[in-house]
Amino acid sequence: MTLDYSKKGKLKIRMDDYVQRMLDKFSVKFKEDEKQETPAGNNLLEVGKGKLLDKDQQTEFHRIVAKHLFLTKRARLDMHPTVAILASRVQNPNQSDWHKLVRLMRYMHSTKKWHLTLSADNLRVMKWFVDASFAVHPDFKSHTGGVMTMGGGAMQAMSKK
Repeated sequence: MTLDYSKKGKLKIRMDDYVQRMLDKFSVKFKEDEKQETPAGNNLLEVGKGKLLDKDQQTEFHRIVAKHLFLTKRARLDMHPTVAILASRVQNPNQSDWHKLVRLMRYMHSTKKWHLTLSADNLRVMKWFVDASFAVHPDFKSHTGGVMTMGGGAMQAMSKK
């Protein structure tokens, strides 16, 4: 993790090497010009269909999702909701879950140079933005999320079923 204080009043948090190692170790390789606009599609909350992954793919799925949890808590909060959903699927991932992970990795590949920039408008004011959706999951559970900021950039984010 690189903490860059080179611009007055701003902190840039980068994890470029970590992201590149994740992409290098992932079994699916992407072309340099391959793009993905968003980390998840409209089917993110669906359990999906398909066979369960074999043991090797299950292990890779679990490993990559765990690495994403580490990354999204520190430098890439834009992927947090997608990772939160995938983390709930690590015990029995199926083919649909694998496709969601591949999409997330393709998004990360196309945004690998992105970083988190934090700044504060007022050191005495923290703002939370929170939202919730009722019964949006297939098991009718709700989903809530929140972001904390002091002006520029999200200092804390959460996404929970």
